[in-house]
Amino acid sequence: MGIGDQYPKLLAALCVWREARGEGIDAKRGVYWTLANRAAAQPSPWPNDLAAVVLQPHKFSSFGQGDPNSLKFPAVSDQSWSDCCAVVDAPGIDPTDGAVYYESFPTDQLNEMRAQDPWFGADKMTVQIGAIRFYRR
Repeated sequence: MGIGDQYPKLLAALCVWREARGEGIDAKRGVYWTLANRAAAQPSPWPNDLAAVVLQPHKFSSFGQGDPNSLKFPAVSDQSWSDCCAVVDAPGIDPTDGAVYYESFPTDQLNEMRAQDPWFGADKMTVQIGAIRFYRR
């Protein structure tokens, strides 16, 4: 299997690492499933390909221009990176109940974001895992 075959998995693992590296394995799994749920949702506003979901403009802050996380890459010895790769290789059962969004804002900032961003009001929180809250439409 060539690197091209592994590209979507590597990109997904990098997204999970950038978005949830300080969280436990279950939260990392939730972030992965959010990517997978977007790719599987049809019809939807998201691409039906895992790599394209990760790279879709303005969807994951850690891949956005100017975001400090967009310049971070894991060290090979980073245990969190190993965990992210393991989650992508064997994601198990979706712990988010079909989530297609997540956020981890502090409560005061979350309330402000809900007032400014319509997706917060349109979605149902399915579960909170660690500091990350997961939502579905």
